[in-house]
Amino acid sequence: MLRPRHTVHLGGAVLSTLLLASCASSEPHAPLQLEELQETLVEAEDIGVAGIVQENEWLTEATKLQPGMAQLQEVENNRQCSDAIKRGNSMKIPAIAAASRTFQEGVDQIAVGIYTVSDTESNEVERIYSDILTHCGDNPTNPYSKDEFTISELSSPEPEVTGLVVETRTIWGDATTTVVMQRQIGHHVVTAGAIGFMEPTLAQVFNEQVARLESTLGNDEGLLDRFRNS
Repeated sequence: MLRPRHTVHLGGAVLSTLLLASCASSEPHAPLQLEELQETLVEAEDIGVAGIVQENEWLTEATKLQPGMAQLQEVENNRQCSDAIKRGNSMKIPAIAAASRTFQEGVDQIAVGIYTVSDTESNEVERIYSDILTHCGDNPTNPYSKDEFTISELSSPEPEVTGLVVETRTIWGDATTTVVMQRQIGHHVVTAGAIGFMEPTLAQVFNEQVARLESTLGNDEGLLDRFRNS
């Protein structure tokens, strides 16, 4: 999600996330309370990975979150790519409340979270991801560590899901995959990130979290079963 290992961050918490596209209805559900967000989060048994355990949980209110950009720091020889990454790293998203959990299996991590916002139609994160995909396609390199990045879009995202896949290779030949994805549903944003796990594994967990949120909001009573049986 390289150097020895990085952690995945959802705002200031351990959660490597990324944010995404808006899905606002004419009358969106009022923002859930912090306790409701916590109750809606997936559990370790929902991850579907043998031996994975919950590492920590993060709950907060009235905070500012940063998109999951942990694996993309400075790059050299590409001003537009560098500027897009800097905009993402400097972005602060005002959240009404946020809840997240991080799960670990060995050195690999998955982080999942939900946060609430006032603006139901914000697409700033989507624009940042789009700019990075547009301008960072030439395997940019970190000027200090010399790590090389290959940045690509999600291979088969669900509708209204935004994210990135970042392959990082160190000068010693080590390679790590970081995947981030996000979806906004009215006042609620689901975000998830993974280090060491491939996109299909994170997508399964992410879809489960979206289904749980939809069920809590009452948007689609059959969505949870549909994801589980797909």
